[in-house]
Amino acid sequence: MDELEPRRLFSVNLLSRVATDNTLATADNLGTLAGLTQVNQQLSTADNVDFFRFTLSSSANLLARLDGLSAGAKIQLMKITAGKGVVLRGSPATVQSAGQISLRRIPAGSYAVKISGKLDTDYQLSLTADYAGSTRPTSANLGVVSKSVTTADFVGSADPSDMYRFVLGTTRNINISLNPATDNADLVLTNAAGRTLVASHQTGTTPDGIFAGLHAGVYYLSVLHVTGDTNYGLSITPS
Repeated sequence: MDELEPRRLFSVNLLSRVATDNTLATADNLGTLAGLTQVNQQLSTADNVDFFRFTLSSSANLLARLDGLSAGAKIQLMKITAGKGVVLRGSPATVQSAGQISLRRIPAGSYAVKISGKLDTDYQLSLTADYAGSTRPTSANLGVVSKSVTTADFVGSADPSDMYRFVLGTTRNINISLNPATDNADLVLTNAAGRTLVASHQTGTTPDGIFAGLHAGVYYLSVLHVTGDTNYGLSITPS
């Protein structure tokens, strides 16, 4: 695989909407998730159900979190199949202030979140899609890199590291760029034996970069959380 499907990068996307999305058919479409997406919304006695639909572009760990409640609400995660929502997981009871559900390595496809309650309350829904694992066996496989590859994901206190595996078929110069959106993350390149070859430790949202001449072989890139929570863009360009 030479090139990954492009993903949209959300810089902690805060959305405030008027609720007309109280059925699966009229669900507010958040598009393809990449990293952290957040929605600010309200429930009321007259409008007590909200649906949000989204897409996962590949297998991912998914965390759905509900915060900022002043009255009880429930959260459910659904897989959309043939236009219908099949519940995968939900809060076991009404949550009063905050609650979350998580699923590991769920497949690419269309999904929805349902938020429901009986009383007036504001809330914030946070959806985090983690496509890259944090270990070699769960690393995101970028395949043989023969031209520029780009991807996007998220690191933070709940997901402190992402790892990517890639292969060079011949000796190449490689330019690697990490662009954190809202907070600090670092970049580390290791070989197949686990030895660190190069690391970049910029501060804040200053992009991290690695330029190295590498022999043919297998390599691993780690994106490491330093402070805060941040989406990021990552690119690998051979020359």
